[in-house]
Amino acid sequence: MIIKNILSWLGNNWFKVIVIFILVITIVSGFLFFIAKGNKQEERELSLLKERHKADCLEIYKVEIGKWNNVNGWNYDEFRDSCYIEYKDSPKKTELQCDTQYKGENEKVPIPLIVDWLLCKDGLFRKSF
Repeated sequence: MIIKNILSWLGNNWFKVIVIFILVITIVSGFLFFIAKGNKQEERELSLLKERHKADCLEIYKVEIGKWNNVNGWNYDEFRDSCYIEYKDSPKKTELQCDTQYKGENEKVPIPLIVDWLLCKDGLFRKSF
């Protein structure tokens, strides 16, 4: 009985239902377009910010080269938004010293320290700016 009444009402008011449906679709589409446009603007701003941070990192590297004779290189990590300047360690640490410094009680190097541990074994270290 209720379903029959609903179908009867829809049959008599099909034009209104279609107009309301079109309006809802239009509003939802406009809203989604607005969100997508805002996300693209944020992506552009983030990209420009990362490029500026990378350029700043290069400038830090140039300053460090002028101050120290053991500067080996530089790297800007976009994921961590960090600038790393790499230096030669003098004297070079032994493998045992590197293991003692970076390995935990379980004799494993924690994942965030693996790069520093490997650099240590190559006679290098890095600072974050």
